[in-house]
Amino acid sequence: MPVPLDYTRFALRQFRFSAAHDNASLAILSNYRIWGPAADMLASVADGIPVISQDDYLTAHGRSFQDVRWDHDGHWNPAGHRLAAQAVLEWLRTNEAVCSAGAAKK
Repeated sequence: MPVPLDYTRFALRQFRFSAAHDNASLAILSNYRIWGPAADMLASVADGIPVISQDDYLTAHGRSFQDVRWDHDGHWNPAGHRLAAQAVLEWLRTNEAVCSAGAAKK
């Protein structure tokens, strides 16, 4: 019987296949900083897909999760969506090779 990580691994492989078909690259945007055993588990299923930590971005910019979530639930508010986009943009600027022609084929 498959374990839950097998399903995640399968899904990420499907995303990778689709991205390669479109000559695109993948990155994982995580709400939280992933460390310790959880980071090891993610690395084992992500198979090299980079992880962008929104938590690291918020901390670096003096923001907190209270700034980016609705008070009544855990979903992102408009500021959360904006800051997540900024985190991805900053990551892309730092990792420009991901955006180069043919990067997904590597």
